[in-house]
Amino acid sequence: GVELQAAWQQQADQAARLAGEQARLQQAQHRVQAAQALLLPADGLPALLQDIAAAGRGLLFEQVNVGAAQARVEHAEVPIQVRVVGDFSQLSAFVEALRELPRQVTLHDLQVAPLDGRKHLRLQLQLQAYASGVPVEAPLQAKSTLMASRNPFNAAAPVSAESALEGLPVDQLELVGYLAGPRGAVALIRAAGVLYPVREGDVLGPDQGRVVRIEASQLELDERVWVEGGGWVVRPRVIGANPRPGIN
Repeated sequence: GVELQAAWQQQADQAARLAGEQARLQQAQHRVQAAQALLLPADGLPALLQDIAAAGRGLLFEQVNVGAAQARVEHAEVPIQVRVVGDFSQLSAFVEALRELPRQVTLHDLQVAPLDGRKHLRLQLQLQAYASGVPVEAPLQAKSTLMASRNPFNAAAPVSAESALEGLPVDQLELVGYLAGPRGAVALIRAAGVLYPVREGDVLGPDQGRVVRIEASQLELDERVWVEGGGWVVRPRVIGANPRPGIN
């Protein structure tokens, strides 16, 4: 009768409200997933560096310095200091390309200064990358060319940092960047115009210099050299940070 009809209508109304709540929940989940898709994944730092390198095709990268990820409630923020040299049109195109990166990245503290006696300018800026809330680490080895002088981003076959750097004189290696991560520090070494990530324990140079310490300002090696009358000895050596001045 009437009571049965009322009970049925009440259940129908509850079912309709539940369906509406489920639809709203699903929409909220889709929005969260879309936002998360813009965040840098846990292993996304190498890909982001590649994107930055591609955006700066033709520029001279003087420094790329990735700081430690700063944890927030639902994400982590990764600061990346970049310093490049090029003409005005190249730098403008670089900034526009950075603004269009597929991941969530914001630009801060852009500073431009002229170079004495040259038509080129030096641009320094900080990128703020937003990660998925888990530690962001540097790559274990160089997967491809990240940086080279002038036209640096031609495709290159994968090569490990050690195999590429063992045969080069240490005085030709430059420390141009520093990555801080939960698995230890990573030095960004430029050799012959190419950027390589290097960890403690890697071997550099013809004297088998093993990396024993990495800091933001320098990288320390223990080289194995032959001394007449003394045999093989360990000789400490330091690769300092790129001496090019920053922008005040």
